[in-house]
Amino acid sequence: EMQEIPLWGNTPDIPWDSCIQEIASILQTPDLSLVVGDTQLLTAEKIVLGLGSYPLVATLQLTPLVGQCFWIMAQEDIAFLTSLALTENQNQKAISSASFQEGFYRFLLLEIIKSIDPLKPFSDLSLKMGSLTTALPKENCICIDIGIHHPKKVVWGRVVCPISFHQA
Repeated sequence: EMQEIPLWGNTPDIPWDSCIQEIASILQTPDLSLVVGDTQLLTAEKIVLGLGSYPLVATLQLTPLVGQCFWIMAQEDIAFLTSLALTENQNQKAISSASFQEGFYRFLLLEIIKSIDPLKPFSDLSLKMGSLTTALPKENCICIDIGIHHPKKVVWGRVVCPISFHQA
């Protein structure tokens, strides 16, 4: 049934080109493009498949809706994105400590959310960073793969919307 019903009644008209311009500005890298990959209904066990051994989960909220969505990205891809923001030579490792890297990545996410929210990608809903301690849901989720293309590498992340959020 969920595969027949579009997300939020119809697909959100997200201004992807404007979003990637904001991300490129924050990362100080003009050569970025964005590709929206597959949208799938995945079981709880398959949500993180294909996103590396240690994917990092960030919780997102669309205020005033109750419930949370998630952004997931592989640690390796996070390392690449943080190096774009911190170094002129993207071949350098920018941060050697995993906890510092995660903290800086979360800071980047906050900056990205702050710059994208005024674009109103979800109409009258406001995009916010959620709790740091929320675990991934143990239910089927609608998942959208997002590719950030750089001339040296393509990094992938996944937006995860639990079925319970879809019903909010």
